[in-house]
Amino acid sequence: MLSSTMKESMSTSIQLPGKCKAELETFYKSLQLCSMEPLTLKSATFLVQWSDEYQVDALKAKCEQFLMSNAPKDGPGLQFAVKYGLQKRTKQCLDAFKSRIPEHISDMHVLTSQECQEHLIDIWPLIVRHAGLPQMSMPPAEHMRSMWPFVSNLCIAAPRPPNFKGCRGLSQMFPAS
Repeated sequence: MLSSTMKESMSTSIQLPGKCKAELETFYKSLQLCSMEPLTLKSATFLVQWSDEYQVDALKAKCEQFLMSNAPKDGPGLQFAVKYGLQKRTKQCLDAFKSRIPEHISDMHVLTSQECQEHLIDIWPLIVRHAGLPQMSMPPAEHMRSMWPFVSNLCIAAPRPPNFKGCRGLSQMFPAS
């Protein structure tokens, strides 16, 4: 852009509509090899957006690592990761969701959004099981959006299955009739 015959190379300024000067300065500093510009949640977030737009993969990967270590594993985090192609971060959020369905069920509504629907397919059987429903195929995504409040309430209210591991030892204490 600056070394070509484009109008930017002839001008003393470059217009970046919709961009913030402070973000541009941080983006530029982050591109410097010797820069140790510390990341924050705010800067990592906008730097992912800038690095995605300007195809700076190394910076994007650095920000993804920072987000994986410092950002909450929640619905907005998953949506952001999917939108900007942060595959490790996407997997991290989905794994957190799968491991603690009731804790994350309210955040999982983002799985019904257009960009995250493909990930709902993997989690659907776990949600159904946790809600205490019989196994069923997943309804179309457009139906899932309207069903979500009911499904999430079932997951929250679902009684925990009893733990029978200790019962075997107890049953041996009683004589058989």
